[in-house]
Amino acid sequence: ALLNPGDEVAVEVPTYIGALAAFDLYQPTYHAVPLEPDGLDLNALEETLKRHPKIKLLYTVPDYHNPTGITMSVTKRQQLVDLANRYDFVILEDTPYRDLGYEAAPLPAIKSFDTQGRVVFLSSFSKILMPGLRTGWLVADGDLLAAIMKVRLASDLETTNITHAAIAAYMQANDLDAHIQTLKTHYRAQRDAMVTSLEQDFPDEVSFTKPAGGFFDWVTLPKGMNAATLLTDTMIPRAHVTYVPATNFYPNRDVTNAMRLSFSGLEPQVITTGMRRLADQLKLAIHRQAPVL
Repeated sequence: ALLNPGDEVAVEVPTYIGALAAFDLYQPTYHAVPLEPDGLDLNALEETLKRHPKIKLLYTVPDYHNPTGITMSVTKRQQLVDLANRYDFVILEDTPYRDLGYEAAPLPAIKSFDTQGRVVFLSSFSKILMPGLRTGWLVADGDLLAAIMKVRLASDLETTNITHAAIAAYMQANDLDAHIQTLKTHYRAQRDAMVTSLEQDFPDEVSFTKPAGGFFDWVTLPKGMNAATLLTDTMIPRAHVTYVPATNFYPNRDVTNAMRLSFSGLEPQVITTGMRRLADQLKLAIHRQAPVL
């Protein structure tokens, strides 16, 4: 298996909630590695690897990251594989959003630079076809693939044949690439509506990402603010909007002043309305927090 109870795992922070939930079942020792605008901070990662040579696995979402929307550069993808080779760990490359880029073609997968069978590539139909399918695929090699197959057999054997048959029938009768292009046009308009509002309506005291694909924006609030408390006490009852507070995306649940916004489920005009409400309440909350001079 990739993990056993107590193993050491490196994760970029913030990171995907679902991955943390899956890893938590094995009670690992987490090592948090910060993100930069072009992906993992590899200097910080190497320092962590030197201090903790037993790190077994690194988890990353390199394309249109969940929750920040950041994309890892090609150079960092190559350097990450080199680190894996030198420090003997496995890279779990989780990339369900890589086909949903709104400005350019996908970058080469980390797996494409793999020379020693250390990268497991994961993707999914859930984001490009239908969320309810819960069906994906992976690319792995050698002993690593054999170990994954054993775990799969022990857990649920296989996905229902009905689901597989439905996906196969759809792909035989339709042009999946054309469908993805339609999705990209749809989601791009929603992304643009959210980013425009972040630029025009949000207070200067906050910072935010501008994703080139995927579903998410990451908004960082001034230090000392608690996005979870703000959500329950203000945003839901007064602005009638919701988001996911930062705490959920950190293995130690120790960061409070940020939030993930999703633009995938609403039309642009609804996004604009909701974002203005959110911005108005943020301005009031920041004003209340500011010291009186």
